[in-house]
Amino acid sequence: MPDPLSPTPASPSPAPGTSPAASPPAAPGGGASPAPSTPSSAARPDWLDEGYWSETGVNLDALKPVLDEHKALTAAQAERAAAVPADADGYKLELPEGVLPDGAKFEFDEQSQLLQNARKIAHEMGLPQAEFSRLLGLYAQDKIAEEQSLQAAIAQQKTKLGANANARIDAVHTFLDTLGPEKAGALKGMMFTALQVEALEDLVRKASGQGGASLPGGGREPGGKEADPTDEEWAAMTYTQKMEYQRRKTAAGQR
Repeated sequence: MPDPLSPTPASPSPAPGTSPAASPPAAPGGGASPAPSTPSSAARPDWLDEGYWSETGVNLDALKPVLDEHKALTAAQAERAAAVPADADGYKLELPEGVLPDGAKFEFDEQSQLLQNARKIAHEMGLPQAEFSRLLGLYAQDKIAEEQSLQAAIAQQKTKLGANANARIDAVHTFLDTLGPEKAGALKGMMFTALQVEALEDLVRKASGQGGASLPGGGREPGGKEADPTDEEWAAMTYTQKMEYQRRKTAAGQR
């Protein structure tokens, strides 16, 4: 029977045949036991944008499209690099399909310094053959347009020279050929306009000391106006006769 005067209550005696229960360990400092701790999340790396991070770590759903895009870009760059010639001389002077007007042809000068420089720069920039050909197409189109514009201008000037424009030009060329190929070529290169052709005709006439050669077939229409020669008559005329005919037309104001 416990002693009622004892300050410490007696522990109950274990039942016969049982071991005494173990007492729980005392908390440090006499306080209550701490609650079990949970593992803390890792910190976001400085190089990873906040949009790809969540409380549980890397947000793979947000990061996957970026990785897919990077993979596609890497593959495209590899494909592009494989299409670049090994050196500048490897670029072919080929035009893309359909870049020229129907029936038009264009030939490149393989010795052109411009093309050599273009090949060098294209290789330095890593251009594939297809992209280099596109640039060649622009060059060819510009040259063709330039030639078409020149031919249109020449046709306009020939109209000013009249129906016998080609014959008049050929007559001047024939005379200039007597100067030798080099000098003749230099003067032929000046014949772009009707006025230039007429000026050369005057020079040829003066150099030849031509007088008043007659026009075959009389060359006069009723009323005194000089008739234009037919193609057959013009072909039969001498150079002197052709120049004199032009002189008379000029003097009569019939051009």
